[in-house]
Amino acid sequence: MFHLIKWELSHIFRQKSLYILLFLILLLQISSLWNAEQLSEEFQEKASQLKGTISEQELSRATNGTESSGFSPENSIYENFAYAGIIQSSQDERLLTIEEKLSARQGKTAALELEKDMREEVDVMYWNQHDVPQNIIDFLAVEGFIFLAGFLLLGLHAMVSRDDAHHVSAYVLSSKYGRNKLATAKLWSAVIYATLILWLIVLMGWVTEYTRLSYWDKGLEGWEVPFQYFFKFINSPYSYTFLEYHVVQVMLMWGASLALSVMFVLLSSVVRSSFVSFIAGGFLFGLPLLFAEMLFNEYGPNGYPGWLDAIYPFTLPYLLKVDALFQSFRVYEIGSFALTGLGLAVIILVSCFVLFAGLYKLVMARRHAEV
Repeated sequence: MFHLIKWELSHIFRQKSLYILLFLILLLQISSLWNAEQLSEEFQEKASQLKGTISEQELSRATNGTESSGFSPENSIYENFAYAGIIQSSQDERLLTIEEKLSARQGKTAALELEKDMREEVDVMYWNQHDVPQNIIDFLAVEGFIFLAGFLLLGLHAMVSRDDAHHVSAYVLSSKYGRNKLATAKLWSAVIYATLILWLIVLMGWVTEYTRLSYWDKGLEGWEVPFQYFFKFINSPYSYTFLEYHVVQVMLMWGASLALSVMFVLLSSVVRSSFVSFIAGGFLFGLPLLFAEMLFNEYGPNGYPGWLDAIYPFTLPYLLKVDALFQSFRVYEIGSFALTGLGLAVIILVSCFVLFAGLYKLVMARRHAEV
């Protein structure tokens, strides 16, 4: 089995298109370094003095605007304190609404109880400079998402159809390993490839961000800060720090990468033409993104319609992006049990992987029987 997996991986990494894509990505990342903004030494010194738990006095000073006028590192930091007050007020308002509904027994009680427990754990009254963790997380959700999807599609779209193109599928499927070991080796190769590419993208995000730094001693700071300081998560009920969210982000991206990789292999086994398989794979991946974007533009600031808002974060492309799951409270009640959006996402990813792998094995078995 090891030799078969090694053989399949060698075929994947022989594709010149992968290295062209890698070259373009590296060129793009290197060019981004030229315009990198650096935090001033004055800001770093002031941040070191003010980091930690935000006191009531500091919060009052920030929210009442008693700091001196004009731009300064201190004023910039106090703007973050004021933002923390806005976040906490938003969380407190939602908690008050939940308690009112629970008192009146309105809505789904299990879901409300769960949201109440989660939001009570959120505490944003801690600040430190967090540019590095925020930039790395944002890189994975935007550029990293695009790069990862591109590598998966380019690398795996011809996993099975390649054998048809080289007229060796009849030999492969009629060999003593055709139905089981060779088919399984392709799956394992896709899983290993997806894992390697994910870690390459994660490493690229870290290296790119830390290469920009002129203050290496401060580079590891900010991971302990609540991730609600990233504006897109201001209403999130999860009490994650940037580090905790980053770990969850990478794990979910890994799960989505595995599900997508097996989907592309399945597609390659059904479509005999590598070109058609590539086009079909890109279409299936991009359709949810295109559909959601078109409707978002139509509805404008009101966001997505309710039915779409409940569905789109659980499509594979958005599970690969991850962030939509954590921007608001998502829960689904099963009897007296409340399942969070994160729990449902894990179930969907595992189910997709098992379903696609099972269908792939079924297709390969039928093709074996036809030989």
